[in-house]
Amino acid sequence: MKKIVITVLAALLSLSMYGADKKIPAVMLQSQGSLYEEKDGGMEWVKSIDLGSELEVLTVTNEYGEVVPEVKKSTRVVSKKTVDCTCYHVQYDGKKYWVLHDRISMNEKVAVITKDAAIYRSADVSDVKNSSLPLTEIITYGQIYEANNGKFKLYKISYFDEVNYVTRTGYVKMAKVSTAKDDITAVKMLQKIRSAKDENVRNELFKNLSKLNASSEIKTYAADLMKSYEPKDILDDGVDTVEAYFEVTNNADTKLNIRSLPNTNSDVIGQIEGDGDVVWVNSKTVATEKIGDSEKSWYNISYETDEDVITGWVFGAYLK
Repeated sequence: MKKIVITVLAALLSLSMYGADKKIPAVMLQSQGSLYEEKDGGMEWVKSIDLGSELEVLTVTNEYGEVVPEVKKSTRVVSKKTVDCTCYHVQYDGKKYWVLHDRISMNEKVAVITKDAAIYRSADVSDVKNSSLPLTEIITYGQIYEANNGKFKLYKISYFDEVNYVTRTGYVKMAKVSTAKDDITAVKMLQKIRSAKDENVRNELFKNLSKLNASSEIKTYAADLMKSYEPKDILDDGVDTVEAYFEVTNNADTKLNIRSLPNTNSDVIGQIEGDGDVVWVNSKTVATEKIGDSEKSWYNISYETDEDVITGWVFGAYLK
């Protein structure tokens, strides 16, 4: 009997150690999902990680000998109010943190949507939700299902509803999902591109993305996004004829620059002395540009100096 008890205790100890060592693979579903550390009896924000980041959930062995995620009931501060929360203990980048339990998916893999995809409530394409996921959305997927007598294959997926701040599940057609490594890497790069404020950083990311063997849909999306960052030529929308004298209201000690083209990056081809000077306006751009607090057209003017007549462009905020 003693021998049996010792054997059982040893088995339980072994199982407990196994539970403590086992980690469950997980994926962050929320864009800029928060990681926390315990402090003063609550959870304090430490850092944010990207949507699609992979982490591991730490585990414990419960009273029934089952290996389960390590969970903690705690509080956190939201908009200066203390609210209850449930957190999983996780490991990310070699360090341990806590994460809100409804911000991750466990035992699922990362994938991306490559074509706008309808979400189904069940593994039946007639059971569609009134929602969809757009191209380049990051999701996680688990089981594969055959729908409509094998006509369609569906992934069961998890995704985060950023509008209602809740994790949702559903089913999408496999044909609209990519699990390819380069597609996933490309979409993660697109996330960084959209949030990048530095043009050089953005251009470098576009350059690196172009080297990936991504799907045609994602490459097309990336090309369109890159084009949207290209500076627009304000002259593309045409000009309106004006032909009238305007007074300069520079309101500054410095002279007003006359530029070769209607933008602040073009060459300065002359200068106007300042307040009170009169210039002849030939035309103005149909499109406007916002510079500082003013949104105005650019004006093509002719300005007479002692030596010559300079024809170029000045921003409309300095004319009346």
